[in-house]
Amino acid sequence: AILGMTRAEITRKFDEIVAFAEVEQFLDTPVKRYSSGMYVRLAFAVAAHLEPEILIVDEVLAVGDAEFQKKCLGKLHEVSRGGRTILFVSHNMAAIQALCSRVMVLRGGRKMADGNAAESIAAYLKNSSDHVTPKLRNPLNIGRSLELRDFVLMPNPVTSGEDVAFTITFYASEPVRLGELAVLVYSSLEARVGIVDVRSSGLPVALAAGQSWTLRGRIERLPLVEGEYRFGLYVVGGGFQGNLTDLIELTVGARSTRGDVAPYSAVHRGVVELDFKVEPIAR
Repeated sequence: AILGMTRAEITRKFDEIVAFAEVEQFLDTPVKRYSSGMYVRLAFAVAAHLEPEILIVDEVLAVGDAEFQKKCLGKLHEVSRGGRTILFVSHNMAAIQALCSRVMVLRGGRKMADGNAAESIAAYLKNSSDHVTPKLRNPLNIGRSLELRDFVLMPNPVTSGEDVAFTITFYASEPVRLGELAVLVYSSLEARVGIVDVRSSGLPVALAAGQSWTLRGRIERLPLVEGEYRFGLYVVGGGFQGNLTDLIELTVGARSTRGDVAPYSAVHRGVVELDFKVEPIAR
């Protein structure tokens, strides 16, 4: 790709690659000492800026911070608008939906689906849900001394706009301090769409050995568009701090229409159903 370029063009291209990968301060560091994340950032920057006819990208959005991932998405859009072909390999459903016009689903080396993004993503998610084993059939260990014994949403399914109640129960096998807790809400595309911050519900709380702690709450007027959603928890306690994802699923059904106007299909409405008021003004 460098053949035919002038020295000035090569220098400019080099500067663009280094700036995009954000490795200016490491130019004097041997590449063999780069972290795996830095390798991927530099590799993507080189591949994207040398203007190949076909760009193969494998899980590049799994590394780097949010700003770098945003730059990657912008560069991929730029490359595709330039008429070049991108083969994008990823488990990030939101990125696939945003970038791809045709999607192929592979499982065990065999093609499971091949079509537009919406159809193929739906096939992938259905196939994935068929293989998911509920994690709460048995207590889920969190750290050394804390167990999640119950996490329930009711009703399930629920109609968009209705209240949904939740129950969460922890058990301590040894004395433990439960410091923070939040309910995490993810779309079927694995993008987080919201949290329920319950730190004001008496946390932190100290649990004695053999003691259980149960929290009951309610999400009022659930604003989610109809579809499948996944719920998890953010927990700080028992020596653990982190996210517990894909704990339970919630099916949200469509609510009644406004007046006699049928809603747009769910794929066009995002994930949140906003309440609103309008008032036509005649001229």
